[in-house]
Amino acid sequence: MRDRIRKRLEQGIMQFLRKNKLRYVVDEEGDFQVVMGFEELPAQARILFLREGLFGEILTIVARFERLEEPLQEDAALKVANQWNIERRWPRIYWREGQFYGDFHIDLESGFSQRFLELTLHRVIMGIIHFLLHVTKQEDFIYREMQRRFFDNPRLN
Repeated sequence: MRDRIRKRLEQGIMQFLRKNKLRYVVDEEGDFQVVMGFEELPAQARILFLREGLFGEILTIVARFERLEEPLQEDAALKVANQWNIERRWPRIYWREGQFYGDFHIDLESGFSQRFLELTLHRVIMGIIHFLLHVTKQEDFIYREMQRRFFDNPRLN
């Protein structure tokens, strides 16, 4: 069972990344890494797709937000993270060692379909992009670009 869940989740993540033409690398632990951003913004999100838990049944997605133009003091950053978490469910945002991070976790031990996995990955990535644009004060950009790049994407319909 252990290898079956881990392998199925690995294949599902890889299928999603390839289907959506997202460039990725696989690190030495076998986790997927994607860097997302927009040409118009210097900021980016480095996203890790991890399989955790005893059987690899926990899908964990962690994003580190990098190259933010305006460095924030810790008090201001904590306020940004706290306000985000009050208003939204995911990704959960936190501030650690001078950087914003976001994370999302789901236990898939009872099973999952490829469609469910793809919709989950899509929604979490959209949340990560939304925070990236929020923290860079580019939220007007979000609606235009998210619609063009993701919601008009026939592969997700």
